[in-house]
Amino acid sequence: MPTNNRHTFLKGWPQASTPGSYRGAQRIPSAIAQHWVTENGSIALVFPDQNYIYSTVRPYWIKALPDVDAIVVVALDFDDTGPALFAYQQSTQATTEPRWPALARALGRAAPYWPSSMRRLDAIAEWRPHHPQRELAAHPGFDLGIITSLALSFEDLSDAAPQTLMNLARTWQHEAADNANSDIRLAAAAGNDHIVFPAVPMATPLARPEDVSEPIRRAAWATIMDRTDDLAFDAVAIAMDRASADLPFRSFTDIHPDDPILAGWSDRLTPTQRTAAFYTLGPDPDDQLLLDPATDAIAVRRQDGNIRAINPGSLPTAEPLSEVILSPIGTVWIRVKNGAVYLAPQQQPGSAGETRAEPAAQP
Repeated sequence: MPTNNRHTFLKGWPQASTPGSYRGAQRIPSAIAQHWVTENGSIALVFPDQNYIYSTVRPYWIKALPDVDAIVVVALDFDDTGPALFAYQQSTQATTEPRWPALARALGRAAPYWPSSMRRLDAIAEWRPHHPQRELAAHPGFDLGIITSLALSFEDLSDAAPQTLMNLARTWQHEAADNANSDIRLAAAAGNDHIVFPAVPMATPLARPEDVSEPIRRAAWATIMDRTDDLAFDAVAIAMDRASADLPFRSFTDIHPDDPILAGWSDRLTPTQRTAAFYTLGPDPDDQLLLDPATDAIAVRRQDGNIRAINPGSLPTAEPLSEVILSPIGTVWIRVKNGAVYLAPQQQPGSAGETRAEPAAQP
C-alpha cells in the first residue's frame, strides 16, 4: 500500500468488488469505533467525542483496536470532500489523510457519517447499511439532565430559576440539533455519493436565552449560586463552560499575601459554607472558604496564603471616598473616610464597558 503521499493511504486499496460487511460498534476511549470487514482488509471507522484531543487519545485507539488493518478517524472539521479524515495503518504505522471517495471505494459503499452531536453508541451499534434514515436527539456535549433535574428540584416551577433552566435546556438542545443539521448540509454538499447519513437530528422548537427576561435570568443564577447541592455546582460548571453572561460572579482578583493593604481587608473575612458560587473561583479542596460580610463577596485563601476574591459590583457604604490605592502588588483598593478598605468595584457581566476575568479552571 503506497504511503508516499498524504492522500494515498486508502487510495492504494483496490476498489472493493462487493460491499463491505458491517460488524457493529464499540466504545473506545473518547470515541465510538465502527467495524467493517472488506475483501481487502478490516477498517475501524472512529467517531470521536466532541471534546477529544487527537494527539492524546490516538495511542489509546491504536491499543484498543489491535486487530484491524486500518483506523480511520472522522474528525470534527471539514475539507473539500467532507468531514476531515485521519488514517492509521497498523502494519506500517503510517498516518495519512485520505478522502471520502477513497474510503467509500475501500468499503465498497458510501461511508456513513454521524455528526458529532449524534454519536451515540446504541444508535451506531444498532445501525445497519440497509436501515432507513432515523431521527435522533442531538446531544449538546454535556449532561442536559443536570439542568432539567435542577429545574425540577424547585417547588414552584414558575419561579425564576426553573424558568431560566428549562429555557436554557431547550436553547442548548436546539443549538445541538442546529449544529448537527449544519454538519450534515456541509457533508452532503461536499460528499456527493461518497457519504450516507444514517440519522438526522430530531426537530426541536426554537428557543433563545432572551426568551426569559434578563432580570429573571440574573435572579435565577443568584438563587442557584446560593445552593449547596451537587446539581447546582454542576449547573454552574456548565454555564461557565458555555460562557453564560448571566452568571453574577465572573470577575475576580488574585491577591498576594505580601500586599501591604491586604490585612486591612482580610481581617474582615469570615469562614463560610461551600456554595455553588465558589465554583467560579476554582477552589482546591484544601482552600479556606471565606465571605466578606460587608459586601457578601466570596473568597478563597490558598494554602500558600494567596487569596482569590470575587470583585464587588459596588461599594456597600455611603461613606465618602478617601483614596484609591494601587498596591505595589498590583491590586486596586478603595479606602473610604471611616478607614474601611474594599476591593475596587467592577461592573457586572453584561453591562456597558465590562472588564471580565477569564473563568477559573475547574477544580
